[in-house]
Amino acid sequence: MLLNAISSQAGSLIKAMVIWGKLKSAMICIRLLCGRRRSGVPRKLVIGRAQRKALEVYQGYTEQPIRCVCEVEDEYAERRFVETILPDGHVEMETEFKPMKGRALVTFGRSQHIPKDLARRLVERPGGGCPFIHNENIADSEVYPLAQTWTLNVDKGFYETFEQIDDSTVDGSRTFKECMNKLFGSALVDKYPIRC
Repeated sequence: MLLNAISSQAGSLIKAMVIWGKLKSAMICIRLLCGRRRSGVPRKLVIGRAQRKALEVYQGYTEQPIRCVCEVEDEYAERRFVETILPDGHVEMETEFKPMKGRALVTFGRSQHIPKDLARRLVERPGGGCPFIHNENIADSEVYPLAQTWTLNVDKGFYETFEQIDDSTVDGSRTFKECMNKLFGSALVDKYPIRC
């Protein structure tokens, strides 16, 4: 008799759990379909963090970044080793890059520089140094021009939002072109020009 009572209570408990599970699923569906959309990080938190770092915050501002893009579409071009080097000398990313349509190398449109003492270990290494640091001989300068370069998939969506501007107005364009000449050779860079 005691065993029947326990069995009956266990059965009722299992039924209640099944009903609660279905109810919980239904509540989640209703909240997802009808509820207010919430972003992952509250806007006030992001604004507060930015202001604590002395950044100006503007409501309704949409960034219009300027990037320089090198898309070498030559299927016979050799794979290249790409390093994303930061102005503080750290290498953020290292990857092998195969030039082809739909794959590009990208950098910022603004000029960047790396102090010569931080760049030395990269430009003086065996095998030709680093193509992303344009180590031109500037005796009176303490820095080298840097093309902080990363890979990018370029597709229809990219080209729909990409608005090309005159690269002579982009101060990082010259350095990026020199770096791409080192990486691919001037013949390929002339055939597939840098776009900003």
